[in-house]
Amino acid sequence: MKAFADKKIRTAFIEDLLRVLDNYESTFLSKENAKAVVRRLAKHFGLPNEIAKEFTTYAEERLNSLTGIFQQGKDEYFVNLNKEGISLGQVIVQNDGFRNRRRR
Repeated sequence: MKAFADKKIRTAFIEDLLRVLDNYESTFLSKENAKAVVRRLAKHFGLPNEIAKEFTTYAEERLNSLTGIFQQGKDEYFVNLNKEGISLGQVIVQNDGFRNRRRR
C-alpha cells in the first residue's frame, strides 16, 4: 500500500498495467512472455529483477498461470498471472508454517 501512496509510482504502475491488460492473452503464449510481465509489474514496487522462485500451471499443454516470488531482505512478495487476472502482494508465513498470500 505504501507504493500506491506515491502518485508517481501509482501512475506509472497503472499505465503499465493497462498496457499489459490491453494484450493480456499474449502473456500466456510463452513462459518467457509471462515472466517478463511479472518482472515488469514487480519493478514498480522496487522488487529485484530476479525471480527467486516460480510456479507454473499448464492446461492442455498451454500456460495457464505463472507466479513469481521475489526475495527482498527477509520478506517475500509475489506476482501471479492467470487467465482470470493478476494478483500481487506479500507472502506471510503463519506460525503453523503454512504460507498465506496477502494481496496488495
